[in-house]
Amino acid sequence: MIERAVALVRPADDETDRPIRPGGRLARNSKAALGAVMAGMLVVGGLGVAVGTRLKSPSQVAAETAPPEASAVTAAVTLQQLSSNLVTRGSIRFSDPVAVNLAGPVGSNGGAGTQVVTSAVEQGTTLAEGDLLLAVSGRPVFVLRGDVPMYRSIGLGDSGDDVRQLEEALIRLGLDPGPVDGVADAAFMAAIDAFYRARGHEPQGLSDTQQGELRSLTDAVAAAEREVATARAAVSVASKPPTALDVARADAAVQTARDGVDAAQRAATRDTEAARADAAAKQRALDQARSGVTTANAALEQANRQRTDALQADPVDAAAVAAAEQAVTEATTAVASANAAIATAQAELDAANRAVNDAVASGDAARRQAASALGLAEAERRALDGPRDTAGAAAQLDVAQQSLRTAQDNLSRFQSGTGTTVPAGEIVFVPSFPLRVDEVKVKVGDAVTGAVMTLSGAELAVDTAVSVADRDLIREGAPVTVTASDFDITTNGTISLIDTKPGTRGVDAQSVYVAVVLDDPNLAAELAGASVRVSIPVDSTAGEVLTVPVTAVTTRADSTTSVLVQAADGTTREVTVETGLASGGEVEVTPIDGSLDEADRVVVSERPTSSAAETNDEAGES
Repeated sequence: MIERAVALVRPADDETDRPIRPGGRLARNSKAALGAVMAGMLVVGGLGVAVGTRLKSPSQVAAETAPPEASAVTAAVTLQQLSSNLVTRGSIRFSDPVAVNLAGPVGSNGGAGTQVVTSAVEQGTTLAEGDLLLAVSGRPVFVLRGDVPMYRSIGLGDSGDDVRQLEEALIRLGLDPGPVDGVADAAFMAAIDAFYRARGHEPQGLSDTQQGELRSLTDAVAAAEREVATARAAVSVASKPPTALDVARADAAVQTARDGVDAAQRAATRDTEAARADAAAKQRALDQARSGVTTANAALEQANRQRTDALQADPVDAAAVAAAEQAVTEATTAVASANAAIATAQAELDAANRAVNDAVASGDAARRQAASALGLAEAERRALDGPRDTAGAAAQLDVAQQSLRTAQDNLSRFQSGTGTTVPAGEIVFVPSFPLRVDEVKVKVGDAVTGAVMTLSGAELAVDTAVSVADRDLIREGAPVTVTASDFDITTNGTISLIDTKPGTRGVDAQSVYVAVVLDDPNLAAELAGASVRVSIPVDSTAGEVLTVPVTAVTTRADSTTSVLVQAADGTTREVTVETGLASGGEVEVTPIDGSLDEADRVVVSERPTSSAAETNDEAGES
């Protein structure tokens, strides 16, 4: 029993052998305790076990239940540039979408007839200034940079901001429109002419109606000039009697003029009849082509019937079916060829009809000129036989000269208002380049109605927003960091637009829309639509500064701040600091009383620990 009692008591005695933390008393001598216990056991027997287990002094109990001693947790002082960021969410898109509508018809005839798309750029195409967007009825539509929309056709003598905008665009494209003064003068029109021709297109000139009017005005000037010449001859003749040689020359001139009238008539008749004969031949060719289509269609129907009969035969004759199929193919080809022949014949007939009109107009002009020459010759001849009346001849000359001035003025006004023009529908102005074709809304053969395509900036941009309270913390042109987590991409960008009012462009009434343009032009187009994280620096230090964790800074009663620097031997010293920008748990500090250097360690907190090694490891991690 004694041995058992000793064994039971020994663990308690072993515990008392461990040193007690400073400030406690040593436990009783283990041998003395063991003797006392053994003596007590001899007296009380089995009760010794219970007595032995409770033999602990008050100091021993206090030592065993006291909290572990506090140990300082430190962090290194670092030298870095500190910045504070505003973080928001956004989505990526191609920047600045623009719907393209033509400002008016293309061509010179004011849009007479249906405006039909004859070519268009493809979706995804990147456009530069001066590129072709599409062609309508064979006429080009170009895209240029400008804020003023195209709203009218521009001709010689027009002026305004739209003309100035065109002048600036022509200069950027390496052309010379003359002074940038907003006036469509001769130099401007020459530059427009060069712009069109450099891109393989003819500039827009006079319409058919205008060309006819120009011919009439030109003929009127020529007639007035002949009248002036006649009147001057009359004045000359009236001033002196004619000689026999004058009479002979006048008679010869009359005869020559009559011969000229006859020759002009014959030439006009000959040319007109030849043109009409050619047109009749072209009409017969067209009729034959149409007959050929009828014949080809009949042959195709017969071939289709033969193929049907061959396929329905029982049994089916493979050779007959093959022959029938061959006949159908050949007949189909013949129909296509016949239709093509109709198109060719029609085009040739149209050209022949135009030639007839030209021959008639040319013959009429030649006859008028010959008749005028005859009239002049006859007037000069009559003047030789008439009385010498210089006053009447002078008056006639005055009238003829006034008529000439009027005809010349009419022609000059017409020419100043016509010539090369820029039809309203042939130029589309957009705010900036490069552009990307997002969507083409028309295809070849469609009539032009409404928007023809949608363009956007070729660079990727981000739509995001900040709260109204944060609006004044950011500025246009500021750099940002954009993170697309789904694509594992982080890139930089620049704020391109901060809206002036909240609640616009789909954001809520407490937020302000912000647009960001990405700096990297090589990002894949599939990023469009991705959700991203946008980090906007709102403040930063001028360069690298000393920083410590915010928890290392203590504010004294007098409102000054300090940090506690721990030396390698564990001693500490207090350094008074001035705090600056705080971000991400770090704060800028400047020592004002005491020294503080990079890699010094500052106390950030104290916590209980039972091992110095554990404390140091954890402090190093923090």
